[in-house]
Amino acid sequence: HESTAAKWLLEWSKMLSYWENNEKRIKSQMAVQIKDDGTAIILPRVVVSGTVTRRAVEPT
Repeated sequence: HESTAAKWLLEWSKMLSYWENNEKRIKSQMAVQIKDDGTAIILPRVVVSGTVTRRAVEPT
């Protein structure tokens, strides 16, 4: 059905757009393996907190 195909195409388009726009930031993060089965976590790199927000932020 055309409606189903159009919805599928829009969903994939949104996902691809997200990865294209965030690829550099994601690849710069550090993946750390936590189990022998390949399970890993991503540790984002942060910068020192600013004086206005007092919170750590990811560099963009």
